[in-house]
Amino acid sequence: MYHSSKKQTLVVEPLLNGNELGVLRALNFLVQQEQINDDLLVIGGDNFFDFSFASFIQYFQKHAGSVVALYQAPQTFRYDGNYGIGFVNASKRITDFEEKPKDQSSNLIGTCCYFFTKYDLKLLQTFIHETSARDIGTFIHWLCHKSDVYAYIFDTRWFDIGDMSSLKQAGTNVREMNKNLLRRMLAEEVFDLRWSSCLRNNQDMVNGYGPVLDHDPLEKTAFESAVEKFSPVGYQNDVKLASSIAQALLFLKRSSGKKQAIIVGKDIRAGTDFIIRSFIQTLLQDPDVTVLYVGEASTAYVSYCVNHLSKTHDIAFGVQLSGSHTAWYKIGVEPLYGSYDAFHIAGSPFDADDLQKLREQTAETEIDPSLTNKKAGAFQNMAEPMFEAYRSHVVALAEKLFGPSYDARGAELLMLLDTGNNVSRKFVEPIFDHFGVNYKIINKEYKYIPNRTNDPNHASVREMMQDRCNLINHTVLGVAFDTDADRSAFFNNVGDSIPGDVVGFLLAQTIAKKENGFYFQFESNNHLGVPIIHGTKKNIVCTVDAGLFIEALDDVAVKRVSIGKPFLYSEVSRLLKERDFDMIAHCDGPFISLLFYMVCVRLLKKGKTLKESIEDALPELRSYAVLRSDVDLSSFVNVSSKTHMETKRAILMRTLDAVAGSGMEKINFDFYTGIVQNKDLRIFLRCSGHENFIIRASVEGRDKDVVQETLGNVIRTLQESARVA
Repeated sequence: MYHSSKKQTLVVEPLLNGNELGVLRALNFLVQQEQINDDLLVIGGDNFFDFSFASFIQYFQKHAGSVVALYQAPQTFRYDGNYGIGFVNASKRITDFEEKPKDQSSNLIGTCCYFFTKYDLKLLQTFIHETSARDIGTFIHWLCHKSDVYAYIFDTRWFDIGDMSSLKQAGTNVREMNKNLLRRMLAEEVFDLRWSSCLRNNQDMVNGYGPVLDHDPLEKTAFESAVEKFSPVGYQNDVKLASSIAQALLFLKRSSGKKQAIIVGKDIRAGTDFIIRSFIQTLLQDPDVTVLYVGEASTAYVSYCVNHLSKTHDIAFGVQLSGSHTAWYKIGVEPLYGSYDAFHIAGSPFDADDLQKLREQTAETEIDPSLTNKKAGAFQNMAEPMFEAYRSHVVALAEKLFGPSYDARGAELLMLLDTGNNVSRKFVEPIFDHFGVNYKIINKEYKYIPNRTNDPNHASVREMMQDRCNLINHTVLGVAFDTDADRSAFFNNVGDSIPGDVVGFLLAQTIAKKENGFYFQFESNNHLGVPIIHGTKKNIVCTVDAGLFIEALDDVAVKRVSIGKPFLYSEVSRLLKERDFDMIAHCDGPFISLLFYMVCVRLLKKGKTLKESIEDALPELRSYAVLRSDVDLSSFVNVSSKTHMETKRAILMRTLDAVAGSGMEKINFDFYTGIVQNKDLRIFLRCSGHENFIIRASVEGRDKDVVQETLGNVIRTLQESARVA
């Protein structure tokens, strides 16, 4: 779907004695009817062009005459007598043009793409009075002997669609063209991506860092096989989604009018997130483009964004039609880009069978009634020791690294908390005040929005989305938390995410120039930030892992391993080293992420590059490690769903008591979380709020060997505690 801000006028062609006017006289009728007295771009609707219209227009502006697009046909081109043939001189001025000759005497094929000057357009009426010709090619033959007409020669894809057969052939070729685009990018190292996987089970974690699986770069000749070799489903879908985004970007690059927005189904993983970022920075680098990520159940969100942003933005969709397609079809949107089976670009139809299959799959949407029974704000009663502990850690770390006089004056933040409670506010405000930050918090208690609501007119949905869209256009850093109220996902991760996500982004604002503001939207089921880029290459925000960031700077021996999430260690490190990033976000882990932002804020004020500025902090980082594991205890316990949370809580507390060494402080934050820590080591445990037996174990410390050994001990203790439960 493409929304344009320009006025669109439909001119109905009349019949002459019961017959159509023909292309030439229909064009003249349009000129006379609309009283066009200007240069005119004419494009045939039955043609598909792969060249940039921006380039075509620039070519016209550089030449003192009309311009005709001529396709430079390859030797394999089959001429059937249905095309015009052009002849040009050394300056690319058209010396002659033959309309549909019997034999092909030139490899320059006429296409229905013309840019007429104001002067030549007036000659059209003269030509019509002098001849009975109906074909526009005959007019070009006559015009090139009366006026200067130039050829815009292109050799990229072109399709002349005349019947259903050629329409289907064009669709097939376009989909293959999109695949080749991705292959070419990979082969030319526009981005060179090695697929990597982190640990796959807890035993690998216990035994060490486990295997990190690297594959050769996905080269042009082995694209599909390389992907299938690693993962026949997940990574193929990631690459397809990335290709869809690439096509959306290329399409918007050629459009004009309003600012541009790309709306993306966000059913993606960390690997895809980085690929999308690579595409954006490589293909676009445009400050007037907004990218929104929407969830598979966010029908109202999609609808609101379409309706709201279409007023100020041209919109294209890059969609992975798995899961998220329900939302799109329910608001009457047929996405133009991306599916599991085919790529689509603007103007090309879906395969009929594919489209019908998708519609059948989404005809009925079942809503799990259990999802509507949960309430927002499940973590309202978090104990004050949690906030105080984190606040003290943040302040102590900053003062240790930068001295007690460190401040972030000049940083600005507008933060929207769509949470219905004051948990985040209680945590962050004292830190903002401590560092002298100028901040404004919009803290609204939105009424409960049931998951999977399909009503875009829901009052709370409209209010929340209005606030979110307002943040998009804010000139300073905006941080919004995209919460599905029934999951309270942000608060599930509050122990891990607040210092880095909130304070880190805040302090980084002194790097981001005000005119290149950023908007961050947090995924509802993951606390990894999804940055929406407003800036150039030197102001790129890249979602990466803290360990990657450190390695990219100086091969620092810091690891963060997350089971089941593919962080691309080797290639991300290489890319970050080779490219000039001024700022990199989001670094996960409370201490590491905060540290990096503070380093950036403090040292970039001195005019150093990021790589130079980080060197002062390297001694603090070289041995630091963050390891995490989601430990599945379902095979060790067998209790009813009514008691599963109590059982998990008992397992968590028993484990904390067992692993707390001499001199370690134990902090019980709430029903779901707990920490034991000292100045060198921190063990964090958190229960999943869902009806499973997964407990997240996170260990941070300054000695990676100790961290690794401790995590293994924690996992074994959790398993033993589960057995006795």
